[in-house]
Amino acid sequence: METIAFAAFSLYHTSGLLYYALIGRYDTTDSQEDYETIPIKQELVHPQYDEPTFAYDFMLLILERAPTLAVQYMRISKTPPMLTAGQDLEAVGWGTTSIDDDREVAQILQQVTLQYITNDQCRRSTSKGTSYRDEVTEDMFCTLTAD
Repeated sequence: METIAFAAFSLYHTSGLLYYALIGRYDTTDSQEDYETIPIKQELVHPQYDEPTFAYDFMLLILERAPTLAVQYMRISKTPPMLTAGQDLEAVGWGTTSIDDDREVAQILQQVTLQYITNDQCRRSTSKGTSYRDEVTEDMFCTLTAD
């Protein structure tokens, strides 16, 4: 059984209908790109996921079959990660690239390096005058951008 970790928000953001996983996809505008389309057999949303607060924003997608393309896999640990303040983390996805327009998604897979900060640091921080004090829960972790 092949499983993909995914943000639960994405399921609700796409009207709850995820039919296929695009394995090996990088540039959605490249018609010559070599990738696989695999049907999704099952969507397992974390039982405590809360859409308004993004608490437990995690789900697993069970694929109908294993990919045949040689792609790099990442193992999901059974133990919680031990993150330290200042540690670099990588985020990858085709999500929106503008906070002002959530309808337009990236056509090329995006990747960014972010710096982990503790939840206490996050609760004390602000962005454009907005505090994250009451928005960060223990099931989340925070990052800091370079800018």
